[in-house]
Amino acid sequence: MDKTHGGARLGSGRKPSPYETVVRRVPQPITPALDELIERFRQAQELPATALRPAPAPIRLELPLYGEAVPMGFPSPAQGYIEKYLDLNEFLVSNPPATFFLAAEGDSLVDLGIFGGDILVVDRSIEPKHRHLVIAAVDGEFTAKTLYRRGGVCELRPANAANPDYRPIPFPQAEDDRIVGVIVWVIKNVRPDRR
Repeated sequence: MDKTHGGARLGSGRKPSPYETVVRRVPQPITPALDELIERFRQAQELPATALRPAPAPIRLELPLYGEAVPMGFPSPAQGYIEKYLDLNEFLVSNPPATFFLAAEGDSLVDLGIFGGDILVVDRSIEPKHRHLVIAAVDGEFTAKTLYRRGGVCELRPANAANPDYRPIPFPQAEDDRIVGVIVWVIKNVRPDRR
């Protein structure tokens, strides 16, 4: 009697790999980045050495935080005492493995006070919701826009009323995996030599 099912079949099962494999548990918020890395590795079979380098150990840099707020109206005498020391990493980054920085470019968010040269602090672990500022991949490039989700409409909206060329970008909810992260802070560039 011929055996037509069960047992090993030619070409079935896992493909041989020159690498030993291991099972690891990773936090869910970093799986998109890990999946992307695995896919790049699968396609290229070779990655630059920097692709697998662990993030550098955080460096604490505590700077003085003065106890007196700066008045925005009429001037008042400064008290000049240091209340505590502040590490900006601690202040700006709530989830270090899921956080990265990007420099803003262009003027599509000027109505929100975001200009080219500002630094965007992006957290990949936050679930994007209506009215969140997000970084999304559109046509192979990153863009920063406001996520709009209401009444069955889902799109990425600019914030520059003075420029009619900026229009909302349709962004179906099914494409949420193209949202790279949520902008949680904007570090303003107010240097006098700013271009």
